[in-house]
Amino acid sequence: MITKERLIKNLKTLKDTLPGKPSQYTDDYPKTIKDALSKYSNKRSVNALENNTHNLNKLNWPLPLWVNPDKIDVGFWNEYYWKKWVKSWDKKQKYTKPAGFYWLWIPVFGNTFSNNKIDSFLVEIFDINLKYIENKILNNPLLVTKRSIIIDVFLAYKSKNYSASISTLFPIIDFVIRKFIATESLTTSVTKVCKLFSECGFDLEKIDYLMPSIALEKYIYSEGVENVGKKIQSAEFSLLAKQVEKNKYGIIGAALNSFLLFSNNYYARYMNDTGDHDIINRHAILHGSVNAFNTKINAVKLFTYFFLILELEPIFNILFDEN
Repeated sequence: MITKERLIKNLKTLKDTLPGKPSQYTDDYPKTIKDALSKYSNKRSVNALENNTHNLNKLNWPLPLWVNPDKIDVGFWNEYYWKKWVKSWDKKQKYTKPAGFYWLWIPVFGNTFSNNKIDSFLVEIFDINLKYIENKILNNPLLVTKRSIIIDVFLAYKSKNYSASISTLFPIIDFVIRKFIATESLTTSVTKVCKLFSECGFDLEKIDYLMPSIALEKYIYSEGVENVGKKIQSAEFSLLAKQVEKNKYGIIGAALNSFLLFSNNYYARYMNDTGDHDIINRHAILHGSVNAFNTKINAVKLFTYFFLILELEPIFNILFDEN
C-alpha cells in the first residue's frame, strides 16, 4: 500500500514527466487527460479546466470528461444558447463549434444566464454522448470482469431505473479504486486516497492548490473587490504564489481537484438525511438515510464521477506506483 512519502515523490515524478512549452507554435494540444502526459497543456485548455472545475465544484458536479474529443457534440439547444449568449456580441464573427475542453464553458455560462439550469444542460450533453460513454467504459480493459454488470447499469439508466443504476455503480467504483491502489482489502476505499492527498498538503482547505490560478484568485477576492490591490501586494500573496507554483500539473491538476473534492463528499461521514440531495453520499444511500437520491441528475453525476476516475487511470498509475 502506497505511503505518504511515496506519494510525495510520485507527485514530483508526475510534474517532471509533463512536457514543457514547445519552442514553436503548435495546435497539437491534449484532448484527454492521458494526452497531457505527452503534450503540452496550453494556457487556454488549463484556464477552461481550472475555471470550470471551480464553478462545477460549487454546484456539486464532478468534472465531465465524457464528450467525445474527436466529435464534440453538446446538443442543439446547448449550441443554440451558446450562440445566443456568447457569440451575439459579434455578428461579423463566424461561428465555430467549441474545440477541445472549451466546450465546458457552455453549461457553466448557460447556468449563469438561465437561472441555474446547469443540471439540465449537463444531462442533455450526457445523453447525446451516451453511446460513446457506454462503449468507452465497456471496452476498458480494467473492467473486463465487470462487463455484464456494467451492461445492466446502462440498461437500468435507459429504463429510468435510476436507483438501480446508482446503487450498482457503487461496488464497481470501489473495485476500480482498489485496483489503482493495488490492494485486495475490501475495507480500503477512496477515503484512503483522500487521506493520502490530505497528508501531502491537499486537504479540503487547500485542495485548490492543485489549480494555482484558482487558489490565487480566491485569495485575492477573499475580502471583496475593494481590497484586491492590497491583497496582491501582501506578503501572504507572495508566499501563496510560491506554494502553488510547484503544483502546476496543467489540465491534470483540475481533474485531480474535481476527483478529490467529489470523493470527499462521496465518502463523507453522515448522521442523518441532511436534505442535500444534490450531494451523493455513498454511505447515506446504502444505509437508507437518504430517500430522494434516485434521480436522473444523480445518476448522471455518478456516471460522471466514474468516467473521471477511469480517465485518471494513467495519472494514478504514476501516483500510486510503489516502485
